[in-house]
Amino acid sequence: MVLRKPGKPLYEDPKAYRPIALLNTLGKLLSSMVADDLSHYGETRGVFPNNQFGGRPQRSTSDSMLLLTHTIKEKWRQKKVTSVLFLNVQGAFPNVVKEVLLHNMRLQAVPEKYIRLTELMLSGRKTRLSFDD
Repeated sequence: MVLRKPGKPLYEDPKAYRPIALLNTLGKLLSSMVADDLSHYGETRGVFPNNQFGGRPQRSTSDSMLLLTHTIKEKWRQKKVTSVLFLNVQGAFPNVVKEVLLHNMRLQAVPEKYIRLTELMLSGRKTRLSFDD
């Protein structure tokens, strides 16, 4: 579904619209269950780096900011200059390369049933845009 953003002067501009993806409920439920299983798998096997906070249970933005502050102060105590660079990686790389994802899942010894399911979920996908007018 494509919705108009309120207050835009020109609706001929594609940026004046917001796409909303509508999935069926059963697909959302299955995706949520698989995501929980894979998260548990990764957490119990130490797959994720310690400094990854996004999408992990019991880790928040506050935790990442505390780690950043601690790291900066530690470097200052050592009389070192500290710089921080923030990147919007998700915005720069908004798509997943299916073959790379499946390869990385195999490297992490993810059970084959999840790899096959992921491959099926990422194959033959289509998007249809629906406008109100």
